[in-house]
Amino acid sequence: MKYSEKLNGYWESENQFFLEFRDESLTVRDQRRRIMLETGVSYDADKLDSGERAVIMLEDNKLSSYADGSMMTGIKELAFENDELSLLYYHSVIGETGYKAHKTEAGPFDHVIIRDDEFLDSLQGVWEQWTHNGVRLEPLVIEKNTVSWLGGGGEFHVVSYRKDISEPKKVFIVPADLTSYDFGCFTAVEVRPDMLLTNMIVTDVAMPLTVFAREEMLDKIEVPSGAKLPVRNTMQKQPEMFVFAGMSNMNMTPMLTTMGMMGFMGMTGMLGQRQQTSEQKGSEKKEDPKKEEKICSHCGHRLAEPFARFCSECGAPIPQL
Repeated sequence: MKYSEKLNGYWESENQFFLEFRDESLTVRDQRRRIMLETGVSYDADKLDSGERAVIMLEDNKLSSYADGSMMTGIKELAFENDELSLLYYHSVIGETGYKAHKTEAGPFDHVIIRDDEFLDSLQGVWEQWTHNGVRLEPLVIEKNTVSWLGGGGEFHVVSYRKDISEPKKVFIVPADLTSYDFGCFTAVEVRPDMLLTNMIVTDVAMPLTVFAREEMLDKIEVPSGAKLPVRNTMQKQPEMFVFAGMSNMNMTPMLTTMGMMGFMGMTGMLGQRQQTSEQKGSEKKEDPKKEEKICSHCGHRLAEPFARFCSECGAPIPQL
């Protein structure tokens, strides 16, 4: 069968999909470069080379499945026309969405700059967790190229991303395979002077930033405001229910308990219920919700646009309230 060099190579689609064609094979990756699909393809190479619209047939078009094997997400159609790919994405709940993909010279990991040589030595050793009340769990430990904390962790690389051109390069500790932000009990860790920052989402609950520092710096660092935010529901706007507190004040809702609160309690330095009097509420300035600052739950980047759908730093989807 004949194949086209017009199609062979790398294609990127609106920071959503990264495709690689090699003759009869296609690999589809998501924005994190995790492989979603590897399949065989066939198409009319003569039609494609002549500039006509050519539909690319996939041996398998399923990107994700339900437990019973039925399709959750998939590629409804993939076609080449006018030197671009048209991808019709299907989701069993939200329906169909169209994407355009354009050829790129960059490989799937060319957007990542590995900086182990610059940062690995300075990261070695013990990092204590900052909490507002001084209650600490076990420290985060970095030994060689492995990070561990509360039973989670693994091998990592220290990286920055080429697309970050608006400010000095940010540096992150990410899993060694470069396709995920998750270390099991926390997400990608941002390396800052004198501190490490991380955060996470469990189901539909966003946890505040977690701060780690050397023990001698815990009372000297300038703690980001994101570390002082309450736990919040990412699916809808709700009154603030939880903030940092000691274990003795803990009063969890059944929802959080059933989600396995004990599994991620360490990310908050323990949780408690917030009590606000009517006088306190009356004295607080009412802010326009549209002006509220949002933080990417995957990398901690502060978003300039309050209704951004994707993080400008790491490309992760942003839950819409």
